[in-house]
Amino acid sequence: MEIAALVIILGILVVSILPVWVGAKIVGANRGDFLWCFVAMLLSGILQAVGTLVPIFGNIVAFLLVGWGFAMVLQTGFIKGLIIHLIQIVFWAVFAGIASVMFGVAVLGVFMA
Repeated sequence: MEIAALVIILGILVVSILPVWVGAKIVGANRGDFLWCFVAMLLSGILQAVGTLVPIFGNIVAFLLVGWGFAMVLQTGFIKGLIIHLIQIVFWAVFAGIASVMFGVAVLGVFMA
């Protein structure tokens, strides 16, 4: 049972790092390795949480902070860090849309049977 949980956690980790890794490769970041993308993901989670604490413009501040974090960890420019973050957002939006369509089809299939 524990092995299955570890495999699931590893799969989620790989899927989470994949858009950052692809984005780093697209923009030509100096540190585009999988391990550096993992470190960038950890830092981006912390910066996202800190940025959302700002009262009115929290989401904008968080977006800019995460882009800055990607730029610092992956050794690239601020604009390229924002592009990596945009690639990550688009990836997760598409992934969520596909997952919801698949889940909806599965639910309809169960109810129709």
